[in-house]
Amino acid sequence: MRTLVLTGLIILALVACGGGGGGGSTAAGPTSPPTLGTAALPGATVAVAMTAGAVGPGATVTFRVTCADAGIATLAVLVGADWENATAATVTAAGTNRWDATLTLPTPLPAAAAVLVRITFSDGNVVESSHDAFPL
Repeated sequence: MRTLVLTGLIILALVACGGGGGGGSTAAGPTSPPTLGTAALPGATVAVAMTAGAVGPGATVTFRVTCADAGIATLAVLVGADWENATAATVTAAGTNRWDATLTLPTPLPAAAAVLVRITFSDGNVVESSHDAFPL
């Protein structure tokens, strides 16, 4: 019985550590960027993913914003704890229904920092994401 318990513990330890591999590298297939979230806004569904950089004060990051809804005239992306004090990103088109937003994160980075998205539709209506939609 002791041998069975000891063997079980060894197997558990190996599984928890990723196995007992021989140290060789394994090629990973393409992965999608980590998604910060998806939010349903009035007239639009928006998804935000981080495509470059790492979250930290003064780091340069790029977010991919996807919104398949028609009639978008402009899209603004900011990072901060609130709209009034947020840092604006440079937004560029990245294909149909996609935009890349690049910025240097503020120093210090607010503890409750989030990606904030503002969409202006071609009819003049403006919608903004909530602070809780895309937390960092």
